[in-house]
Parts: sequence; C-alpha cells; structure tokens
Amino acid sequence: MIRATLRSLGSLSFLAFVMLTSASAACALRDDAQQRHAPRFEWPARGAIVFECWTEDPERLTIATRDGADVRAVGAGEALFAGSWGKFSELILIRHPGGFVSAYYGDIGELRVKRFDHVDAGQVIAAMRAGDPDEAPELRFELRAGGAVVNPRLYLDSSGP
Repeated sequence: MIRATLRSLGSLSFLAFVMLTSASAACALRDDAQQRHAPRFEWPARGAIVFECWTEDPERLTIATRDGADVRAVGAGEALFAGSWGKFSELILIRHPGGFVSAYYGDIGELRVKRFDHVDAGQVIAAMRAGDPDEAPELRFELRAGGAVVNPRLYLDSSGP
C-alpha cells in the first residue's frame, strides 16, 4: 500500500511521505483521549454529498457543487501542493496543526492558492468548474491524520455541506 502510494505521488513522494507519516502525530492521534479533543474543521464546499467511502481505495468524500462554487480550506494551515497532478487534474494539499493533511481534487477549475501559502480556515482556495454541462462538478475531499486516511465526518462541523 505504501509503495503504491509513493509511486502515485511521483516527484512529490519524499515530501509527501515525510509530511504524511509523522510518527509523533500518528501516536498522538491513536490515543482515544486525544481524538476527543481533535480539531473541528469546516466543510470544504456547499452541495450534496454524492459519495462516501471509508473502506475501499480511494477513501474519500465527494460533494456535488455548482459551476464556479468556492472551495474553502477546512482549517488554517500551509499549502504543501497546489497544481496539476496526473489524473487529479488540479490538486491541493494543506497541512494543518496536529498532523492533519486535507486533500482537494476533482472538477477544480481555478486555483486561488500557491504552494507554501498560509491559508486561514474558510479561505477560498479554488473554484469549481463543470466539465459536462449536464452534470454538477464534484469535489473529492480526503482528510489524513498521522498519514492515515480518516473519515472526515468525525472532524467536520455538524452543519453539513
């Protein structure tokens, strides 16, 4: 699994591996008491949840939005990557305090953040684009804690998308 992930990361592999597998963050997040005090994140976009999967690859939350809809940072942090990346088209990775990394990809049309930019919670980081006029653009969102994909519903505020 790790080798396949590193191969898919390409030139970003070493950086991503280091950032996503922080041993201290992983140990802290495994502690049940620590998870009860985990940060609350905002929703990355407004829309309808059309897909959730936490047991298969890829593990993600997919939100159907509208053309031009804002994509927002779920929490404050630093952009590790923002740009075109293989099958993901446009991809944004943001490192948050506490060993969390959020990933945004899918039908993103315009990036509004660059690598190493500081972002605030709720800041617009991208805009969605409709690739097919008959379908709503979809944002795919993942949240990682200590290198492992986690169910973001455990960390997103209860207001919903």
